Amino acid sequence: MIYNFPSTIKLVMFDLDGTLAVSKSPLDPEMASLLCTLMSRVKVAIISGASFAQFKVEVLDKLTCGQEQLSNLFIFPAQGGSLYGHDASGKWNMVYEHNFTPEEVVKIRGALDVAIAEAVKRGINFPEQVYGERIEDRGSQVTFSAVGQQAPVDVKKTWDPDHAKRDVILSILIPLLPDCAIAIGGMTSIDIT
Repeated sequence: MIYNFPSTIKLVMFDLDGTLAVSKSPLDPEMASLLCTLMSRVKVAIISGASFAQFKVEVLDKLTCGQEQLSNLFIFPAQGGSLYGHDASGKWNMVYEHNFTPEEVVKIRGALDVAIAEAVKRGINFPEQVYGERIEDRGSQVTFSAVGQQAPVDVKKTWDPDHAKRDVILSILIPLLPDCAIAIGGMTSIDIT
């Protein structure tokens, strides 16, 4: 049930993982229904480090809203590095996208390699089993996930629950990439935008 709220509220924003859904999991039917109801009243924005493709599988494909509700939904993949809106023809269109250049991605990957090697020297252990890619280029964001992008939630929960390991990696990485925003994201990720 969605309770009445002041008419002055025009937009409600959400994070995806850990807020609307379990990490890298689809919306459950109840949450999808609640979002559709909310979108009939106000504009809704969802921001995440996820790619648009991940949003499609986890959110958009689970919504059964009509066109009117979907026109009130705005998707911000890659921590807002891009924006998608729903048009009258029923399609999701990119409003903007601020991607890294190929040279910037190479520089970021190199900095991550250096930071990981230095973190190992400082005693940070990385799991031997990796589920999917550790470094993912999402266009306007490069994401490092120590256990891999497709790791099960129970594996993610145990690697760095207090952020101590990622804090060490951040302290090494930030000086290497002074022109980037670098932040801890999700349960095992570092997002570079």
